[in-house]
Amino acid sequence: MDKQNNFPLQNISWVKIGGNALEFIECKSDSEFKDILKESFSKGNSFEILGWGANTLISDKGIASTVIKNSSNQIDILGKGSVEITSSDKEDEKELSDSRLVVLKTDGTFRGIEFKDLDYDESDKEIVKVKVSSGLSLPMAINTLINRGLTGLQWFSGIPGQMGAAVYNNIHGGTHLLSEYIDSVDILTPDGKEQTYSNEDMKFKYDESILHTNKGIITAVTLKLRLGDKDKALYTSREWAKRKVSQPKNSLGSTFKNISKEDQMRLGFPTPSIGYLVEHKLMMSGYRVGDAQIAPTSNNFIINLGHAKASDYLEIIRKVKKESYEKFGLTLIPEIFFKGFSKDELLGVV
Repeated sequence: MDKQNNFPLQNISWVKIGGNALEFIECKSDSEFKDILKESFSKGNSFEILGWGANTLISDKGIASTVIKNSSNQIDILGKGSVEITSSDKEDEKELSDSRLVVLKTDGTFRGIEFKDLDYDESDKEIVKVKVSSGLSLPMAINTLINRGLTGLQWFSGIPGQMGAAVYNNIHGGTHLLSEYIDSVDILTPDGKEQTYSNEDMKFKYDESILHTNKGIITAVTLKLRLGDKDKALYTSREWAKRKVSQPKNSLGSTFKNISKEDQMRLGFPTPSIGYLVEHKLMMSGYRVGDAQIAPTSNNFIINLGHAKASDYLEIIRKVKKESYEKFGLTLIPEIFFKGFSKDELLGVV
């Protein structure tokens, strides 16, 4: 376990933005992670969990409490024991985490992909349960498990982050939700108790789980994968990542959730996509505040051009929300998370 005071969070932020944490603790094993959580809960210490920070904007002032990062990467194939992660498993981790999905074809700079020719069904294959640490990298999980003939996670190739965050947000890939492949989730509750939630207990929805409304912390996840076609899964994983619109490494992914189908019909838009709204209706492609900019090629992404501040990001978000409401009666909902901000700082943002 590593501990540092006054730790610069921009060092671990996906977009290299954020002030310092009062204290930073990196846990290297599941037991360390659970121990520090139990200690924090029992003492009433304030803390935040931060993984890759791939969809989290951190305040310029930092986080005035302890930040805990779980770096445990344990994988156990139930009934067969733990998996040793090799250099070949690590080889493609970076490649498989460099892009995110945009799903529409239209005019302008907005681009998209086809998925249906890659989709296939393996529901007739034998189920194998695998328990993984919440701190395990999602790209690492994909590569390591497919290399051992366990398939299902290939649909989530190209999404950066850790397994805990992926489960918390019930991420989607193509036509699939991660919850399709989750058997159960190990949770540490605020009273220090270890519990196991079934898939049903997690109340999964699109991009949501019960953990959005309670304070339990994910410590491990049991997946139900298939003893499937390894070569086909590897091909699908790489091809899926290649076909995705490349996401600039210096963005936090999609800034807003898509508009509802009802609003789409009301406004006569050809798509519920925020990228379409920003580029073709608000005419804000490339809009810039300081070194933060709406990406000209992916208009639901805000990129850091070099020295952007969190306050620059917030100003762009407020502007897009204000314009969307005033011109189209839309109340946009941010898809990214905010850490270290006061309620006043987030007025007009969330």
